[in-house]
Amino acid sequence: MKAIKDLEHTDFTGLVGEEFAIGHYKAKLTSVSLGPDTPSEFREQFSLIFECPDNFVGDHDTLAISHDTIGAHSVFISKVMGSNKTPNLQVVFS
Repeated sequence: MKAIKDLEHTDFTGLVGEEFAIGHYKAKLTSVSLGPDTPSEFREQFSLIFECPDNFVGDHDTLAISHDTIGAHSVFISKVMGSNKTPNLQVVFS
């Protein structure tokens, strides 16, 4: 498994549609998006969008996300309004 600092958007693109554990919740990864061009000395920016579980409490938190393919990593997760007019969870890597 990669360290969190070594994860790239390509580690997640094949996992779109799959379920992840987010803390004690389960959520499906719905998209992986690249951020703006990034200077070479920085990691390429990207974000993950997950369906928001109905019972998700709060607007943001640091939680572990885990999947058999990437292992478990603590990340900052924010609840955001999705383009589908329903809440989603977003993780940003920069």
